Amino acid sequence: MLYDYPVKSICKELADLGIGQFPLVIGTVYGIKPLFDTWIPIQAYNKLKSACKNYNLLCQPDCMFVEPTKKELTTSIGARFLTTTKFKGLPFDPNRKEGMVHVFISRYRKSIFNAHRFGWYPLIIRKRVIDKPFIDHLRFGEVLGYPNCCIEFFNSFNKFGMSTPYESYKKTKGALSYYCNNILNHIGYSYIHHHPCSFNCKKTIDIAKQTEEVIMEKEPEYAHEIRKALKLPIINFAEKISYVFEGRTKNGYLHYSKFKFIGHPRDDKYRIKFCQGNRIKVKDDEIIIYNDKKLVQTIKKKRPFDGFLLEFD
Repeated sequence: MLYDYPVKSICKELADLGIGQFPLVIGTVYGIKPLFDTWIPIQAYNKLKSACKNYNLLCQPDCMFVEPTKKELTTSIGARFLTTTKFKGLPFDPNRKEGMVHVFISRYRKSIFNAHRFGWYPLIIRKRVIDKPFIDHLRFGEVLGYPNCCIEFFNSFNKFGMSTPYESYKKTKGALSYYCNNILNHIGYSYIHHHPCSFNCKKTIDIAKQTEEVIMEKEPEYAHEIRKALKLPIINFAEKISYVFEGRTKNGYLHYSKFKFIGHPRDDKYRIKFCQGNRIKVKDDEIIIYNDKKLVQTIKKKRPFDGFLLEFD
């Protein structure tokens, strides 16, 4: 199975810290991205800061992300509107024994300053969630170097009750470019983190190609692994809920041997069903799972984007 490639040389001190969006770290090191933000276990924070110094990068903490209890998720005011980032926020404390640190990494002090202004997350703080104004989302997108067309797209379609990946898919004319595949960004196999305005956005492709070229020059084996992973079929259920299949589509069916769930373990609802089959038919109202010719499971859909197929070239 893919996704377990050990980086051998390129930015190895940073790779060894297990940062999920690692190609974006490379893009920041080589000046393709102005700023990178990530979450890292508190125990690894000092190592990250030390590694960043080796690449003349500034590394500054924002706050702590701590897993909330089920009670906090259900009783905190506004918590039901949390989408993909469901954490409790605490002030940064290097002496804490648990939790994740949200950090900003850049070569530029101005970028770090603006990241602190606009890069905050809606978190549970003292049993209350303060929703983030959309203008701060847009400004943070600019700080991160996202294309303007994609920032405008995010403004229009990243809303409660919508599927941003599905909107990107609907706006795609022609083949889907693997350079625009952001589904695998948290496991080190994507050249972008933002939501592209389409899956063949030219500005996104240009940014992604620059990062691929650096990796291809410094460690081509890693670049080849990324390309293979980005071209695998995906069934997407939500922004951070996807299943990636080792297989191919033929005559309208997805034939597969293995698959990997991308998302938080609590959202892995269909593993048992997919394990029972080796062939899938994705329709607007249901997903039908077969084992050879035998129908073994069905997943009912309320909306077309409650499990839709993505294939990138």
